[in-house]
Amino acid sequence: MEADDSRYLWDKTGTPDSEMQRWEELLGHFSREAPGLILPVREKHASMRRYYWLPVAACLLMAVGAGLRLAWQPGPDWKVVALSGTPLIDGRPVASLGRIGVGGLLETDGISRAKLRMGLMGAIEIEPNTRVRLTATGAGRHRIALESGTISARLWAPPATLFVDTPSATAIDLGCAFTIQVNETGSGLLRVSSGWVQFQLDDRKAIVPAGAAALVRPGVGPGTPFFEDSSEAFRSALERLDFGDSGYSDTDALGVVLSEARTKDVLSLLSLIRRLPPRGRGMLFDRTAQLVPPPAGLTREDAIDGAKVAGMDAWWKKLGLGDAKNWLVNWRDVFASVR
Repeated sequence: MEADDSRYLWDKTGTPDSEMQRWEELLGHFSREAPGLILPVREKHASMRRYYWLPVAACLLMAVGAGLRLAWQPGPDWKVVALSGTPLIDGRPVASLGRIGVGGLLETDGISRAKLRMGLMGAIEIEPNTRVRLTATGAGRHRIALESGTISARLWAPPATLFVDTPSATAIDLGCAFTIQVNETGSGLLRVSSGWVQFQLDDRKAIVPAGAAALVRPGVGPGTPFFEDSSEAFRSALERLDFGDSGYSDTDALGVVLSEARTKDVLSLLSLIRRLPPRGRGMLFDRTAQLVPPPAGLTREDAIDGAKVAGMDAWWKKLGLGDAKNWLVNWRDVFASVR
C-alpha cells in the first residue's frame, strides 16, 4: 500500500488496497454492526430488564407472608379497643387501647363497649354490662369465658378455633358470626348470623345454623335449635320439651310442635329426634316426612332405632342449610372482622 493511500486505514478516504478489501470481506460478519452479533445482545439485555424484578417480588411476598402469619394469630395477650365509655381490664380503665392476658377480666358498665381482637382472624364485641375472661390462647385454640352479658363474635378461621364457655354450656365456633347473651342466673340465648355454632354441655349438643337460635339453661345445657320467625306456640312448646318438668315425655308439647311446624322448622324436628323416646320418634318421623321426604332407603324403623346415621345425614342435607364452614360463601366476614 502506498503512503498516500494509508488514510484508508483511518478514515476510508484513501484508495483501498485489494488485500485490505479481501480481509474486510472475510471479517465483515464479525463487525460490531453485523445483525447476527448485535441482536442477541439486545435480546439478552431486554430479557434481563424484563425479569430483574422477579427476585425482588419473591422477597416481598415472603416478607408479607411472614408478617401476615405473625399477625394472623393473636399473641399471648389480646388487644382491647375501647368503643365507648371506659371498659376495665382487671379493674383498670382502658382509655382507648389496652391488652388482656390469660386470666384477665374485661368488664363493661352500662355505657361502655369494647372489642377484643384475635389477631387478624376475628374480633369479639363486648356489649354494655358484660364480664368476659380470657382463659386460654395459643396453638390455634382460643378460649374465653362469658360470665354474664352479651358478646358478638365474627371470625375468619378454621372450625373449632374459638370456644366460648358460659355458665350453662360451651359454644364452639364452626364459622363465622354469632351472638351470645347470658343473664346473672346463667340462662341465655345463642343466635347465629353466619355459618354454624356447636352449643354443648357434656353429651347434650345443639348444632345451630345461620338464622337460627338456641336457648340454654344452667344444669341442663342447650335446647333444640329453632328459627326465630317460627310461631310463638311452636317456640313455647319446644321450650317445654327442652326444659319443662316432663321433658321430652310431654306429649302435649310434642303435639303442638308437630302441628305448628313449617317446612323450615324441620331443622328443629330433626334435631329433636335423638332426644325423644321411641314413640315420640315415630310421630316425629311421620310429620317430618310430610314436610321433607326422607332420602331413599331411610325407613321409619331406621329413624326410631338410629340404625342409619348416613341416612339421617342425607336427610339433613336435604334442608339446604349449607356446610358448617363454607369460606366461599362467608368470605366477606374477614373484612368485617378487622374493622
